[in-house]
Amino acid sequence: MLVGDTSLSVCRGMRAFEAFVLSRCAFALVLIGVMSTTSAAPPQVKWLLPSGASRGAETSVIAGGSFTAWPVQAAVFPPTGVTVEASKKKATFVVCVSEHARPGLRWIRFFNNEG
Repeated sequence: MLVGDTSLSVCRGMRAFEAFVLSRCAFALVLIGVMSTTSAAPPQVKWLLPSGASRGAETSVIAGGSFTAWPVQAAVFPPTGVTVEASKKKATFVVCVSEHARPGLRWIRFFNNEG
């Protein structure tokens, strides 16, 4: 009888320890989730001025919006013949259009390490 009682108390102790560890892990996961959502601040671009560029030209473009971290990166779609790079001055970009770029609309996605 004594052996059975001892193993039963050990099982109860293990269950209490497992519950403690699980509660701490759940708290850590919630904390990480809250921290990741509050620190994520991707750039938000509302407008570009000027809104176009000539073929074979390099144009300085000012962006309106919010930039928590600088410099940001830009991806152009479709990428043929047009590049966008952040300059040293915040909210200013250099747009290079090759002479052989096809005229038309380009989509630009601005991003940083946060999104």
